[in-house]
Amino acid sequence: MHADKLHVLNDIPPALEITSSLRKLMNKLKGTYMTNDGKGVDYSALRGSVMFQTYLLLTQQLRTVDLNTLAEDEKKAFFLNVYNALTIHAIALSDTIPQSVLDLGNFWETATYNIGGYGLSLDDIEHGILRRNATHPVKKKIQFSPDDPRVELVIKHPDPRIHFALVCGGKSCPAISVYSAENLDEALKTAAKSYCQQEVNVDKEKKQVTMSKMFQWYISDFAHTPQDLVRWVLPYLGSDQQDAASVLVSDPSLQVIYSDYNWQLNKI
Repeated sequence: MHADKLHVLNDIPPALEITSSLRKLMNKLKGTYMTNDGKGVDYSALRGSVMFQTYLLLTQQLRTVDLNTLAEDEKKAFFLNVYNALTIHAIALSDTIPQSVLDLGNFWETATYNIGGYGLSLDDIEHGILRRNATHPVKKKIQFSPDDPRVELVIKHPDPRIHFALVCGGKSCPAISVYSAENLDEALKTAAKSYCQQEVNVDKEKKQVTMSKMFQWYISDFAHTPQDLVRWVLPYLGSDQQDAASVLVSDPSLQVIYSDYNWQLNKI
C-alpha cells in the first residue's frame, strides 16, 4: 500500500521520534483490534477506526526517516514493526477482506511503503534488509541486485529469529508483537520459544521431529542440514521435548518432517 497516496503531515519529527510513535500506535492497535495472544486481527473493525486513520497519516512520515541514523538493533526492531504494520495495513485496505492472504496476488511484492525515500515492499524488507539480501526461497535469487541503491540498507548481522517475529497474515504465522531496540534480544528469544513450542513436535518412539514448513523454506538461515536444524531449535523447546530431541539429534535414523502451512487469513 503506497504511502504516497496518504496525506502529508507537517513538522516532521526525527527518525527516532517517528519510530517511537509508530511503535506506540501499533501497541494501541494490538490492544484494541487483535486477540490477546496476537494470533488474530479484526480487520473489518480496524479499517473503519479513527485509530487506523491516525496510523495511515503516520505512515506518510516514514518517507522522511533517515535510516543511517538508526543503530543496528534500532533498525532491526524498526523493520520488524514496519513489516507487520504494512501486512496488516495492506490486508485491511483490500477491497474485500480475503479468506487467505494468497488470494491477494503478488501480495509480498506489491504491498509497499516509501521509507527514507526508498520504495520497500514486504519482500524487500524481509529478504533484502532483514535477511541481509539472502536468496529468496521461491525466486531463488537475491532480492537486491549489486547496483541497487537499497543494498546500503541491509543489516550487518542477520538473526534467524526474525522468522518468529514476521507476520505474513496466515494462521500459521507467528503471533504479532511490537519490538523495540532496548529489549530486542529477549523479545526475539521469547518469540522463538513461543513459535517452536507450538510448531515443533518430537516423537521419540518414531524417531521423528515435525516442524513448520517455514523451517524448510529458510533452513539455510538456521543450519546446513535437517539434523543441525533440530540442534538449532533445541534451546527453544519445552523441557520434555528438549530431552527427547537431544537423544534423537545424533541418531542417524532421525526423520525431520515439515508440516503444511496454513495460509488462511488470521482474521477474527
